[in-house]
Amino acid sequence: MSELHVCVVGGTFDRPEDSRRRSTPETVLAEGLAARGVHVTTVGHRSFVPSESYQVVHVHHLGRAALSMATAATGARFVYTAHHDPALLDPARHGDRLRARIRATQMIAARADAVVTLSAIERETLRLHLDCSPAKMHVIPNGIPAQIFFPADQHPVLGPTRRARLLYVGQLIELKGVDVLLRALAQVQDVELLLVYQDATLETTFRALAADLNLGDRVQFLGIRSAAQLADLYRQVDLFVLPSRSEALPSVISEAMLSGLPVVASAVGGIPEQVGEYGRLVPPDDVDRLATALRSTILDLRANRIDHAAIHTAAVQRFGVATMVERHLALYRGLLAAGEPPARHRVRYGPANAAARLALRTVGDRLTGRGLLERDLPRLVGMS
Repeated sequence: MSELHVCVVGGTFDRPEDSRRRSTPETVLAEGLAARGVHVTTVGHRSFVPSESYQVVHVHHLGRAALSMATAATGARFVYTAHHDPALLDPARHGDRLRARIRATQMIAARADAVVTLSAIERETLRLHLDCSPAKMHVIPNGIPAQIFFPADQHPVLGPTRRARLLYVGQLIELKGVDVLLRALAQVQDVELLLVYQDATLETTFRALAADLNLGDRVQFLGIRSAAQLADLYRQVDLFVLPSRSEALPSVISEAMLSGLPVVASAVGGIPEQVGEYGRLVPPDDVDRLATALRSTILDLRANRIDHAAIHTAAVQRFGVATMVERHLALYRGLLAAGEPPARHRVRYGPANAAARLALRTVGDRLTGRGLLERDLPRLVGMS
């Protein structure tokens, strides 16, 4: 087989290089493939154009490039990673706008040659909602650079008089459950919380809540940190906490485990698969259970019952970049070796579907970034 040429598409590549977020699944995959000698082209949703020069186009997230590839006349195999939160695939809870996004994803998945999910629970949920063939779906967790996230040579000793240091990394939005975490923190003595975030939507609200709970200097709102700064923080704290109401497979948990940290998190999405025996899981929105899990983990730390090296080793095996790249390469080569035309070329279009195909192409040309224009989505659904 000639040199493999893969186009990796993601919204992060629409941004200037110096303003892109720290390592994302798209950038880590692209760099890992290139290191294996694969010819890699990276492009954003806004600037993507289908090309015969690509053998595989791997699109991350629902956006313009996904719609473009759904009807592209090229021979490239189309791999799609939705990065969907399984809880969001319940249209009855989330209304017409989300229902339209799900319908658009259904059309894209039907025309993709492979759909990658990050966890088994996401695969099963997507399979049911997308009516997608199990043979088309592949579970490949995101790979996290172990050369950035690794344990401290000597983990901080949590003696009987020192406050335990908790780290939260996420956004300050309702979905992440930071309000639950602050209320749980009020029930746990001798502990302090560091909050790292980019989206500060509810920062004012959470600062007020922390004040109402008399948490004082026990909560630090740190804001944005670079990848290197964040990696240092992981090595300076005692445990990682993520009280989300909904998740898919959060990279921050993988980063924390690579850094040798025990995890306390909500049992949602793929988190139970991710954490395994290396942490404690609690129901979302349960302040008392979260407080109990925090106290129990702190007791284990004080008694030196946490094996930081074992946590790191398990994370490397599950979430290492090399594992993730190898599994993607096997998928790409398998699609090409099968010798079948791309799935989108095998879709039979009746009169109604022909309108949907036109809508896909038309709307695909008018999208900005990876976000869909909301006024176009209902039209897509109505014409399918």
